[in-house]
Amino acid sequence: MSSLRNGGGPSALDIVFVLTAGGLILSIVVGILVPVYTDETGWRFLQRAGIDGVDGLFSDICGPTSIAVPPIHIWPVRLFSAAANGAFPEPIFVRLAGVACALAWLALVWLLLRRVEGDSVRRKLLGILAFAILGIGTLPFAMVLSRPEQPIILTTLLIVLVALWDPTNRAEPRLIWIKVATILMLSIVAQSYHMKGVLYGAVALVAMWACGQGRTTLVPRFMGMLALVTTMAASAHYWSSRMSCPGDAKLAGMFAQENVASALAAGAGVSDFARVLANGIDPFGYVMLILPRADPMSNWLPPDQFTIMQSLIVYWLLWAAWSFALAAMAYFTILFVWKSRFAALQEPRLLLATALIGACAVWAISQLNRNDYEAGHILPSLVVALLLILTLPGGSRRRDTRVLRVSAAALFAAALASQVIVFSNTLPTLWTSAQTPGYAPQQPFSVSIADYTPIREAVTMAMDSAGIQAGVTYKRLLVDELTYPALSHHHRPIHQLGVLRVWNGSVTDPIAYLVSRNSDGVVTACRTLDGRLLAAASRAEGICAISATTLRELNVRASTMDNPSQLERLPVSQTNLRTRSPLPLSPH
Repeated sequence: MSSLRNGGGPSALDIVFVLTAGGLILSIVVGILVPVYTDETGWRFLQRAGIDGVDGLFSDICGPTSIAVPPIHIWPVRLFSAAANGAFPEPIFVRLAGVACALAWLALVWLLLRRVEGDSVRRKLLGILAFAILGIGTLPFAMVLSRPEQPIILTTLLIVLVALWDPTNRAEPRLIWIKVATILMLSIVAQSYHMKGVLYGAVALVAMWACGQGRTTLVPRFMGMLALVTTMAASAHYWSSRMSCPGDAKLAGMFAQENVASALAAGAGVSDFARVLANGIDPFGYVMLILPRADPMSNWLPPDQFTIMQSLIVYWLLWAAWSFALAAMAYFTILFVWKSRFAALQEPRLLLATALIGACAVWAISQLNRNDYEAGHILPSLVVALLLILTLPGGSRRRDTRVLRVSAAALFAAALASQVIVFSNTLPTLWTSAQTPGYAPQQPFSVSIADYTPIREAVTMAMDSAGIQAGVTYKRLLVDELTYPALSHHHRPIHQLGVLRVWNGSVTDPIAYLVSRNSDGVVTACRTLDGRLLAAASRAEGICAISATTLRELNVRASTMDNPSQLERLPVSQTNLRTRSPLPLSPH
């Protein structure tokens, strides 16, 4: 890719850079068509302290850990979430938020490149490398999922940028105080969203240390690190305690299948830990989560869209791209440390890259069950680490630039081939599902981004038919992914997955459970109900509603029978659950 211009036009490098960046941006924008997966609703459901005064789970069967008052430093994020989700609850806004966060993260990546690489040619080559690697497979679609990973990678990248801000002035105490305070606030935001944010706190600790130098900056740096460790400890205790389940042994066993911490708490042995450690060391376990496949996890993408040959092609593209990325990180890190010796410990880029890789490694090693969306934070974080390492000072710039040119050209071609395969196979189906409100066809855990007005009207009609009056704030309504946006303002709703299937633990009589919790009724898609619940429901356009009075009557009738739990036991959905859970109730 020559940097020479012909007739004053753009160079080949400029064209390839624009095409690579444009392909990735287009992939993310097309991601607006991806139906809203249940996890995206689930995490809004689980972080309702700004509405209810407490964070909850899908039900309260776990006992006191089901209802948690967040630590004081988490409350600002909870209040923000309550305001934002209350104002924009519809599926289209959930997806728009995901797309906006993904595009904002890409903009920050380019800002990082401008800060760490002064040479415009190398900067564009590195941009091609990063954007091409990110554009292979289904990673662009995973990056638009509006889950906790998004604010975590956004705040982490901002932390890196703050640490590298004004690198020539690292001995001014007042500036360091500002940097440290900013890093602390950003890390608290990440900690507020997920246990992952606590692990990424390691990056914030390193950033605080690396943002200054000299004895005059020790006080602000150590004070900031002390405050950060304090919030990390409180956040870790909150998340780990909240995700335990002392009140239901069956559900506790399901949690124990998700990560090492839960497994050890449930009595797993050292051999289990060793097995997970060996499996977690392999980074390709996360790379292959973004492989286009005919049977995606819980059908978060439409199933049966890719042939075996297409999956195989993208498999080798992913393998080649990430082999290059991992090899480049290892080679240039070893080379820099070898040449710099102990001086390498004073280079902020190396320290930050190491912290990023370490946070990813610790999380990867800790997980028993890897879900596709986990790639949405592991792989972007590794790309940031790659850029930091490839811009380390020293080395043979001329030789390295030649290598970058060849690598950038190859990765551009790989990204283009992958995007053609992904677009051509998913766009028609995604476009069709985006036109019809409700659950997406063949995606039992995903809701279309189509206009939500018909669903809201159906919810109102079904509730009216069931005798559930409008204009009243109800408590503990049983809802699902489809009806929750219309009912999110009610007090402490209960999710159908916590009562009817998957995460219902030992609940075998949902009617008795709802009555015992003084539930004001049921308002869900009819497809989620079965047995007497479905028979007793008032219906409107696929939405079913049952009043509290009807629930109590059903419970009284059941109490006169020999085995009421048998009447209400609902089968766990068999629709492509595979071996991975569709909802992140454990800290993973």
